[in-house]
Amino acid sequence: MTQKYLAQNPWQPFEVTNDYRRTGLPFFENPYLEGLLPFMPFYTDPTKADIRNVYRRVRYPISLKTKNPTGYEQALQLLGGEDKPETPLIWQKK
Repeated sequence: MTQKYLAQNPWQPFEVTNDYRRTGLPFFENPYLEGLLPFMPFYTDPTKADIRNVYRRVRYPISLKTKNPTGYEQALQLLGGEDKPETPLIWQKK
């Protein structure tokens, strides 16, 4: 999986992200446990240094918000959260 990750990363970032989200591979060092990044709280907070915090979705396009604000608001209601990459989709919620 590491070689697949390295080979696909520049050209197929969505595929790489889905593989990582699905399998948890390749294994990356946890900066929180290593204490390498004390100046970056997102990476050193133990509640955030987890595979579940890899982005889970692609944000809605800005054109949806500007051209169809009603549809955008309806999509956010169906999503059940904010339009952020960390917001889990329906099948990712437990």
